[in-house]
Amino acid sequence: MKNKKLVYILSGIVLAIVLVVVGIYVYNDSRSYVAKVGGEKITTSEYNFFLGTVKSQMEQTVQSRGADIKTFWDSKLEGKDAREVAKTKALEEAQRFKLQLIKAKEAGVKLETTEKANINKSIDDQVKSISSTEVDNQLKQMYGITLKQYTAIILDLNLVGKYSSQEEQKIQLTDADYQEAYKTVENADKVTVRHILISTVDAEQKPLAQDKIDEAKKKADDVLAKVKAGGNMTELAAQYSEDPGSKDKAGQYTISKGQMVKEFEDWAFSAKPGDTGLVKTTYGYHIMLKPKFEDIKDSLKADTVYTKYISNIDELKKDAKYDIIKNQKIYDSIVVA
Repeated sequence: MKNKKLVYILSGIVLAIVLVVVGIYVYNDSRSYVAKVGGEKITTSEYNFFLGTVKSQMEQTVQSRGADIKTFWDSKLEGKDAREVAKTKALEEAQRFKLQLIKAKEAGVKLETTEKANINKSIDDQVKSISSTEVDNQLKQMYGITLKQYTAIILDLNLVGKYSSQEEQKIQLTDADYQEAYKTVENADKVTVRHILISTVDAEQKPLAQDKIDEAKKKADDVLAKVKAGGNMTELAAQYSEDPGSKDKAGQYTISKGQMVKEFEDWAFSAKPGDTGLVKTTYGYHIMLKPKFEDIKDSLKADTVYTKYISNIDELKKDAKYDIIKNQKIYDSIVVA
């Protein structure tokens, strides 16, 4: 699950999210707040950080489906305005974030001085190539927040991450938990497969000469024979696969319909657990394996533990003292362009 934690790792990914033009107008008052949770304020800067992230994620989904972004924002989602859906989701994420901060503080979890220093250094190193002034201007333009406010949010997100890691270690999974998690990656709309790609194209995605394609086919047949003989898919993928996105993950993908090229997808959704095969696409030869539950059980652990942790956090919302109390004037002043 690909990027499911609330912890935003200090890397180019975070800055990429921050530097995307998200078109959000905010009430620019650092003393303002959007809502309160358990007596703690969700500041305008915090809320807009989550709103920007939610908006970016929604637009990425729209683009992956080949739809027009502007048309999407003018549309309805289950009868609700798309912009309001984004605002609601952002408020839910901000509430969850604040709940975890509250619990972290109650548990006495803190960031050590060295941890804070490392986080600040990571941010400093990332903005040097752009200049802090330019980053600050970008943040003000896109979020209505300063680099200082952004840094504070990242520090809190790392505190949340530290707390969640400690709590997740306490969670014990049952076979029923694993079976339920397996259903989420193996159903009519989503499947998990493993593959090893033997490429038949060059770096510019142009087809190789026929003799090279023939060599690739022979190599693919040899690797498939090893898979059928019970070879370790993790080791074989690391050794042979030319797909950088999966070779270090046992060649594993959990895919939805419409996500992969047709030949790959057709095999993935028609195969049964334990099946192997060879699929030819424009990328090359794919040695395919449909893993059984036992094969991917261990890979389900991290996501399953995190899902239970988040479920525990969301249970807190049932307590009236953690209700969202909106600062309606400020909330209404925030417009998703």
